[in-house]
Amino acid sequence: MIPLSLVSAPSDDRIDADAVRQALRAKVRQALQSMNGVTQVRTVSVEVPVAIDPLAWGAVQTQAPFAYWRSRTTDSTYAVVGAARQWQGIVAPEQGTLPESAVARLAPWLDRLPPGVRLWGGARFDPQSNREDAWADFGAWTFMLPRFTLHRSGSTTHLHATLVAPHDPQKREAVLRQVDALRFPNIPDVHADAHRLRRIDRPTRADWMQQVRAAVKAIRNEQLRKVVLARAVDLHFDHALMPWALLHRLQQETPQCTAFGWQPKRSGPAFIGATPERLFQMREDTLHTEAIAGTRPRGATPADDAMLRHELLTSDKDRREHAFVQDAIADALAPLATDVDVPNAPSELALQRKRHLRSEITATLHEATSPLDVLNALHPTPAVGGTPTRHACAFIREHESFDRGWYAGPVGWMTQDAAEMLVAIRSALVDRDTLTLYSGAGIVEGSDPASEWDEIENKLADFKAALER
Repeated sequence: MIPLSLVSAPSDDRIDADAVRQALRAKVRQALQSMNGVTQVRTVSVEVPVAIDPLAWGAVQTQAPFAYWRSRTTDSTYAVVGAARQWQGIVAPEQGTLPESAVARLAPWLDRLPPGVRLWGGARFDPQSNREDAWADFGAWTFMLPRFTLHRSGSTTHLHATLVAPHDPQKREAVLRQVDALRFPNIPDVHADAHRLRRIDRPTRADWMQQVRAAVKAIRNEQLRKVVLARAVDLHFDHALMPWALLHRLQQETPQCTAFGWQPKRSGPAFIGATPERLFQMREDTLHTEAIAGTRPRGATPADDAMLRHELLTSDKDRREHAFVQDAIADALAPLATDVDVPNAPSELALQRKRHLRSEITATLHEATSPLDVLNALHPTPAVGGTPTRHACAFIREHESFDRGWYAGPVGWMTQDAAEMLVAIRSALVDRDTLTLYSGAGIVEGSDPASEWDEIENKLADFKAALER
């Protein structure tokens, strides 16, 4: 059972919505009047006197698209609403995540962004795979310069409006109406429970066993070294779900993960998740990324937990699976960097309900390297695709019976001199009364189909806990 709304602020902490809107409106009007005809980006900001929850704020806005981000490493949360500019690709690139035409369109905008202003976006796991209707509005890839950003850092909350010349000054009244449409509600904590009616597994357990056996056979025949096979679990409820209420609960269950959400149209499907895996983080010429592969649950007792930790760290199968990811990342970064630092052995990433092998990798990038270059070089890593990449993706297209969409794809943000993209795993698509959960398992020599099925069930535990919370 899940609630269909969530709390935005305590009832005794009222927000003077009109005062906030009027303050932002005045700054937007002044900025639009001062912008000349030259193409430029400008942002104006006001402080919100209440530490409002960005997720609750974004959930009740009417403008689209909507994106949400709560960092796993900093006390920083963003809700972005509406698009000052948006770029979307429909045609799949022959190679890489973004086609050359997309890079050519986005790169000039990165160069002209004011400090701190972010492009937000994401992409499909495999732009060339067949597409289901529920993913149609997401595009093969989408990036946007948001119109409004609510950013909470610690106890401080700011509302930003981003303006683009020459278009926005010519549409001044329309932009001001967007400001007037912003909402600052105090939402009551109302629980309207949704009851699950049925579950459908894609593939079925029997078909999964055949898929894993086929993958192991391909590995033994040296067609592959590793392939990540995924499952989709459709949960049907008796009425529509509120995706942001579910995400609110999910992030409470996953404090060590980055929570994210993306909704292209306010009445359409929403993609939500809480991922432990970062694709990369850039600060000027310094890049941080990580190889994550190999999974065990957490133990019920300290002794069980220590045993499972030792089992993972010493597992030949999991170490080999992890090494494929680590080596592929290092090879992909080599042409972009002057040096790549890879640890000698993986460490443990311990989460609430599971643990993984993780290696933190750093690199010093060439001066001309952009976040777009890194994105195309790294995605998909063998942690979500396999190796060799082309053969693994071809195997996935042939054998998986559903559209991954943005599951296991890159989602995140970029600025003029920084970027952070995550790997959108531990995620789900909310489409009215249907919740589709996605998760995968790395198949290598020695993989057992039943064990891999159970591993995915364990990875779905965070969502199950959120549903039952």
